[in-house]
Amino acid sequence: MFPKAALPYNFVVYKPRPGAAGYVQSTTDILSLSSLLGSLQLFHQTNMVALRKKSLLLTGYLEFLLRLEIPATMLTIITPGNPDHRGCQLSLQVKGGTLDSVHNGLINHGVVADKRNPDCIRVAPVPMYTSFEDVRRFVLILKNVLNSSNRN
Repeated sequence: MFPKAALPYNFVVYKPRPGAAGYVQSTTDILSLSSLLGSLQLFHQTNMVALRKKSLLLTGYLEFLLRLEIPATMLTIITPGNPDHRGCQLSLQVKGGTLDSVHNGLINHGVVADKRNPDCIRVAPVPMYTSFEDVRRFVLILKNVLNSSNRN
């Protein structure tokens, strides 16, 4: 920064507005804005009540299938069971030191999950774009990957 005395004659010092509005610098380029159009159109077709309702159903279905299909000796759901105490995300504790191979196996099957060392994978059936069929397929993939990882 220039010392005040050294500022050029027509130099204007930027003083942002307080709060988030102060980060608005200029008009965003049209290509960046156009990439948001599709998601904004989807948001206009729904509302938060409908999204939360689907979120509760999807996450409940995921929890149900995990408990039905995968033995507790291989995996534990560590997210609170009460839907009022969680969002759409479930944290899954992987047993037997197989976190890396399970995570890599999921990636190899096109599944995006968040790995948290030492033994946790977080999955989130996001209601805006996840179907009940996606949840069912995920559980089958996870079951196969867990079985593979535990054999090695």
